[in-house]
Amino acid sequence: MVKDLEYFRPKSPDEVYEKARACWDSYRGRPDFWQKLALSITNRLQLVIDANGYWTRY
Repeated sequence: MVKDLEYFRPKSPDEVYEKARACWDSYRGRPDFWQKLALSITNRLQLVIDANGYWTRY
């Protein structure tokens, strides 16, 4: 969501909510997104372990 909202400049809290909700809803119809995310979790966890719990590129 961060990438999708990177250039969004809200003018009110309601705009933030609506944009975040629309972004989230767009993911619901994309099973490929969820599959890619699930398959990457082991790699992401290993990067955290390798970094001793510090920040990774994710």
